[in-house]
Amino acid sequence: MWRIRMLHLLWLIPIAWIDALRIRKQSFPYKFYKMQKWTQLFFKCVHIQTDVQLEQELPSNHAVLFVSNHQSAFDIPLLLAILPKPFTFVSKKENASIPFVASCSKTLELIFFDRKDQKSAVQMLRESARWLKEDKSLLIFPEGTRSKQKTLLEMHAGSIQPAMMTKTFIVPVIMYNSYNYKEILKGKEVAKVKILAPISYEEYKKDKAEGFMKILQEKMQAEFINE
Repeated sequence: MWRIRMLHLLWLIPIAWIDALRIRKQSFPYKFYKMQKWTQLFFKCVHIQTDVQLEQELPSNHAVLFVSNHQSAFDIPLLLAILPKPFTFVSKKENASIPFVASCSKTLELIFFDRKDQKSAVQMLRESARWLKEDKSLLIFPEGTRSKQKTLLEMHAGSIQPAMMTKTFIVPVIMYNSYNYKEILKGKEVAKVKILAPISYEEYKKDKAEGFMKILQEKMQAEFINE
């Protein structure tokens, strides 16, 4: 049944693609909310259910760096549908060549990099810092690849350097079961996400990148145990 629903929704793809092209010169918040509405419409039509916990209100007048675990390809549409602040995200360069994804990526101004090229990684960090300095929020997956499970892979400390460089709030995001996206798409499971309280620069600066990332990894992993 869920496959039939997906086929019936193929009409959404060309319309969303045209809209992504049409609004490309608009302000970033406008583009984000338009793409978010398309994603939410898709979720509604496919009957995807979400359970989103917001531990504390996010800063309304400041950008944040969302730091999320990464379980599957379903993570991006899920986060695009539920996160309450406009954001772009860092992605591997291979995604820039996927049809439809590439078009939406340009509209949402994704920051691409080559994981095998050190210079590309350095440029990505600079671009991320510039983005945050312009008071625009950003999402990263510090594990670097999909874990496909609840256990976190090692989170790379370099991922939060842009936040430290710009004194930006860090907001941890926990996706509990997006690795089980097939059951979520079938309506047999609810996608569970928890947005933890923002962490200010004053709170994390003393630990520096490596020390804070270790603390953050332990904090995020504990969320799975306490679920």
